Amino acid sequence: TAAAQRRPGVGAQGVFVAQEIHDALEDMSEALEACGVEHRFALDADSEVHLVAQRAALARAVAGADAAPGSGREVAIVWGSAAHYVSGGGEAHVGSPLSLAAQFEVAYLRAARGMDIAVVPYWWWRPLRLSLRSPEKRGRALARRLVGKAEQPW
Repeated sequence: TAAAQRRPGVGAQGVFVAQEIHDALEDMSEALEACGVEHRFALDADSEVHLVAQRAALARAVAGADAAPGSGREVAIVWGSAAHYVSGGGEAHVGSPLSLAAQFEVAYLRAARGMDIAVVPYWWWRPLRLSLRSPEKRGRALARRLVGKAEQPW
């Protein structure tokens, strides 16, 4: 487009974010699968791609097979890239608020789908991925985080 020609790299940034979201969701999917959490990709046209899991399946991954039956409510697992957060001139960090676009996405999923929402921030997942080489351990750590955080985005 003419705007992209005037501002080099603008279109490439969107492609980069899309690839980052894809890669992160694939990685989280592998981790959840490794610890036995059934989930699916939500690829509909009216929302950002995300994972969907049952809250009860996440609770079982945390507490084991003896976990009491939990809620059948679904949890939307959304990747929180740096583009999803407002930063004060630098890179987003713990405590950075979600951008307006990310807030809208969270509100839309909650209202239209009736789901709990958990935004997994890049600053939490990336170090975890590096420190825990086992996909199963990453999946259990992710499930623990999601069980405790699915009521409010972070």
